[in-house]
Amino acid sequence: MWNSLRGRFVVTSVVLLAAFSAMAFYASTVVSANRADSRDLIASYYRIHRHLEDAKDSLRQIEAGSYLLAAGNDSEGGKTVERALAPLPEIGESLWLDPLMATDGRRELAAAGGQALRQLSLLAEALQRMDRAQRLAMVKGEITPAIHAAYRIIHLTERQIYDSVLGQAFQSQDISEQVSRLVRSSIVLVCLMLAAGFLAFEFSIRRPLSRVARAMDVEGNGFAPAQPLPETGPREIRTLVGAFEGMRRQIRSRQSRLESVLNNTSDGIITFDHDGRIQGFNAAAATLFGYDEGDAVGMRIAELLVQDDERTTQAATTLLNGHSLGREQYLTAVRRDGIRFDLSCKVSAFAIDNLRLFNAVVADVSERKAMFDRLTYLAQHDPLTSLYNRRHFIEELARATERARRGKTVNAALLMIDLDHFKFVNDTLGHQAGDQLLIEVADRLRQRSREADFVARLGGDEFAILAFDVDAEGAAVIADSYNRQLADYTFQAKGRSVDIGGSIGVALLGPELGPGVDVLARADLACHVAKQQGRNRFHFYQPEDEQGTARLTAEIGYGKLLRDALAHGHLELNFQPIVELPSGQVRLYEVLVRLRNPDGSILPAGAFITEAERLGLATDIDVWVVRNTFAAIAAGQVPTGADRFSVNLSGRSIGDQRLSDAIAYALREHAVKPSNIVFEFTETAAFTSLAHAKEFILWLRGLGFQTALDDFGAGYSSFVYLRELVTDYVKLDGSLVRNIDSDPMNLAVVRAMSDVSRALGRRLIAEFVENADIAARLHEVGVVLAQGYHFGRPEPWRGQRPDRAPALMPLMTAPSLA
Repeated sequence: MWNSLRGRFVVTSVVLLAAFSAMAFYASTVVSANRADSRDLIASYYRIHRHLEDAKDSLRQIEAGSYLLAAGNDSEGGKTVERALAPLPEIGESLWLDPLMATDGRRELAAAGGQALRQLSLLAEALQRMDRAQRLAMVKGEITPAIHAAYRIIHLTERQIYDSVLGQAFQSQDISEQVSRLVRSSIVLVCLMLAAGFLAFEFSIRRPLSRVARAMDVEGNGFAPAQPLPETGPREIRTLVGAFEGMRRQIRSRQSRLESVLNNTSDGIITFDHDGRIQGFNAAAATLFGYDEGDAVGMRIAELLVQDDERTTQAATTLLNGHSLGREQYLTAVRRDGIRFDLSCKVSAFAIDNLRLFNAVVADVSERKAMFDRLTYLAQHDPLTSLYNRRHFIEELARATERARRGKTVNAALLMIDLDHFKFVNDTLGHQAGDQLLIEVADRLRQRSREADFVARLGGDEFAILAFDVDAEGAAVIADSYNRQLADYTFQAKGRSVDIGGSIGVALLGPELGPGVDVLARADLACHVAKQQGRNRFHFYQPEDEQGTARLTAEIGYGKLLRDALAHGHLELNFQPIVELPSGQVRLYEVLVRLRNPDGSILPAGAFITEAERLGLATDIDVWVVRNTFAAIAAGQVPTGADRFSVNLSGRSIGDQRLSDAIAYALREHAVKPSNIVFEFTETAAFTSLAHAKEFILWLRGLGFQTALDDFGAGYSSFVYLRELVTDYVKLDGSLVRNIDSDPMNLAVVRAMSDVSRALGRRLIAEFVENADIAARLHEVGVVLAQGYHFGRPEPWRGQRPDRAPALMPLMTAPSLA
């Protein structure tokens, strides 16, 4: 009953009625008690009234007996007085003890009445002892007044009791009657109100709400037609009906949109229960599997999946058990016509009416899987040779190394192969021939390899083979077979034949490999040793190989150090003053590059520039120096005292288009006067290519720069360069200047060079001036400019922040110096 509005209203009404009835019962009980009290008061009043009447009778008899005694009738008068006096003590005690006389005023009246009766008794007794003459006087003078006083007291007592007790008792009875009538009327009124409220609730609230609830139930179950809704009623009911109508419109709109989405989405959506039976099948799923919705509903979803091997069965079982919720799973499905295809399936769970259901979003991913397989293949294979690439090989090598560490014996070997004559083919027959050579070598390696072997091209002409399940002896047999196969191979292209050999380095994978051991580096070192031993052979890595490859490691280390310096800004600029003799006034600053080691030490250019030239990094360093010198001058991050700066260039950079582009870009990018920049290049650079040097100098002078011939006299000293190369400065090599204070021959050479330079209009700068005596000798032979530790060491500008080497792009046309 409590679950319905009607039942709750009835229960509430019964509770209210019971509470009101209890209140009415309590009121009736109080009224009955009041009535009983009133009756007790009235009975007490009449009891006292009888006592008072008895007292009055006794007073009348005493008065009558007194007059009989006064008349001389002693016998009759005495008896009458005695009879009258006999009940007076009892009457007085009854009045004194009666509860109704317990108040102070009544107690005083009772006491006064008792006193009057006792006094009257004494007078009556005294009267009987008197003679006749005295009796009449006493009756008139004392007894009659005493009787009248007693009458007054009795009258006052009777009046007071009547006024205060009897009136209150009757009034209380009247109130009780009125309360009783009011309670009965209230009970009737409450019953009528509850009945009216129930009718109003039933017809105005419960029944309209019941109709709305039935309509919502019908709507929720998806039945049609919709139930009619009440059109009239209280404002709240109309508001509820309006809200329901709005909700119904929104639900139908959303349902329509959802049905449209389900029917027009490209992904199939299948709803199935915990038993795997299909409950829903949208249009895309019907198209995908070839089943109509009516045919599919009731089928088991397992009927749509292929389960003919362990893999497909396990995948289907995982799907049906709900273990792949929220994760995309790839399965093999079958259409109605028996055609199989790759299926992507993502399952989610939901519940309706405590029934757990599943939604599977499915799609045909055959093309996507094929594309993914293709992308995976491209990511793992070398595009030229179709062998595994370096990245995938390194991953497999890491796994194999870890397995070898956990093993007990050697179980794999790494073979590093470097072709012996690949550069010759590339340089003489062209890159296309080189690519063809790599393809043919890859085919030969693939043909020779076992099914379990892992063959990869690491880059260039380097190949690697990871042979599994072999020991040292087996690795030697495999390496020898690859070596003989390459030795027997002759590459033919463009009518020419080239014998191709290979150097093979072998590193074994076993439990002795500790953490941090680079197996690939071991094989690479072994390969270099094989090359050094005469090529076309194989060599097993030995710990002694580390000592024999110190120079190779140093070269690799220098290359990494220089590349890291260029990439991470570990180069910095130093400035050394070039002064005028004999005043010592600074006229120029030579800009020198320094390299900061990871340990914080500083390397001068002489410590690394030769390696940089040999490794092909000299031009990169020159580009960095040009860009940062111009930037430092433009930003004011250079020493003060002179506005002209001399920049050293490597001989390898002359003729390199990157350097020309860097100079043109820096000139355009920064507000630096070209006349304040002097570019220095060595005599040996001019000797290497005089034509390139002349063309480069003319291009620089055309832009407004000044030039200097550096280290003159150090290598191929010839005055012809002073005539052929139009430079603004000539810098004497320090080997000629260092000892002129003690070597007359060097002094004579410097004097001659000073005379020739002056005759040709060139300014001579002497390097390595280490003391005042050398400076004085230079001034004596006419040298005007000098630099060295005597005048100042190369120092960085204190606020300098070297920039990272930028990637340069041609921004200004520069002459091709090819």
